[in-house]
Amino acid sequence: MRLGIILISVGILILVLGEISFPLHTSLTVTHHFTSPPWFTSGKIYVNNGTFTVYSDYLVENLTKGQSTCLNNFTLIGKGNATVTFSGFKIFYTRNYITFSEIVIILGVVLEILRIIRLRLIR
Repeated sequence: MRLGIILISVGILILVLGEISFPLHTSLTVTHHFTSPPWFTSGKIYVNNGTFTVYSDYLVENLTKGQSTCLNNFTLIGKGNATVTFSGFKIFYTRNYITFSEIVIILGVVLEILRIIRLRLIR
């Protein structure tokens, strides 16, 4: 069995799946405090009533009834009722998958090279 080819394929598959944002949309209602999860690529905040402060990487924004904004990574604090709609689901949302897939690919390449060397020595 060619384990090296399987490891190379799995490593490439992990890399590809880590870069794809799947078209999954979900909505939830927030009443006072919320931090966006890292596995969604963007979120749209719509304030139904009340006042909310949105803290993002380089932005602090106050939102009142009827206002909306789209952000990637945010914390929402306030009182009232706001709807948050997320889009772009990511299976691997940190950068650790890149290191893991590189190790798996390198291991697969090493196994294939060792297999080729072994076959050449047998002949």
